[in-house]
Order: sequence, then C-alpha cells, then structure tokens
Amino acid sequence: MKYKLAVSFFFCSSLLHAGEHFSKFDDFTGETNKGFVTTEREAEYNRAIYLISNYEKSRNTVSLIVKPLSGATSCNKKYLLLKDSAGVIHKLDANEKGFDTCIVLSVDADLVKKPFKVRIPMHSGADLDIEIDTTTLDLSRL
Repeated sequence: MKYKLAVSFFFCSSLLHAGEHFSKFDDFTGETNKGFVTTEREAEYNRAIYLISNYEKSRNTVSLIVKPLSGATSCNKKYLLLKDSAGVIHKLDANEKGFDTCIVLSVDADLVKKPFKVRIPMHSGADLDIEIDTTTLDLSRL
C-alpha cells in the first residue's frame, strides 16, 4: 500500500520539493507519505526525476523510482544499472510502470547513502545516465 501511495504522490507532484525530504499526510488513507525527491536543477540537468522512499530498517532497503522527463524507458528489460560512489556497478532488478518509469522496490540502503549514478535503458535504444545527489539524504526521515 505504501508503494502505491508513494508512486501516486510522485506522479501527482513531481517537482514540488527541491532535493529535500518530504512528508505529506494523505487525507484519504490517513497515512503519511515520506520520501526524498530530486531538485528542479537536477531534473533539468539529468532530464529525469527520482524518488527514494520506503526505508525498511530491518532489511536496510529503500525503493527507487526514476522517471525521464521525456522519452519512454525500456525497464521491461527487467534491470537498470547503478554505479555507486566507489565506482562499482550493480545490476538491479527493475519493473516498468507504463512506458516512462523504472521502479526498483528493494535497493540496499548503503548504496544510496552517498551520491550515485543510474543508467536507464530507453526504448530508443539509447541509455539515459542520471546523477543522484544524496548528500542530504537522511534514511531515518524516510
């Protein structure tokens, strides 16, 4: 349920917050949605927006959602690549929502504690590389 709420919140208010944590109470469900969203400047530079949410302390995982501002993703290949701050490349299982969003439900939270890069396969055959700045990310606020 939290996953659906975070995704719907993400799509309805893509660039409301500038690289900050957000916390929004949903009157309909009574739940509070929390996450970390890209800045407008990052979105323009990367041509994509991202959302990090759903921190599970016991498993030390988060969800990562990436949406290009134009063009269709090809995450139906079932993966995307994440290059961590040490330069190590990780192949992550991904799902595609519609034709424009890649979703990774369970990412090791240690990988997102420092800035990292993500490569998203696109339907055009090209790859979209984005840089995600998590220098202000506080997992306890997710």
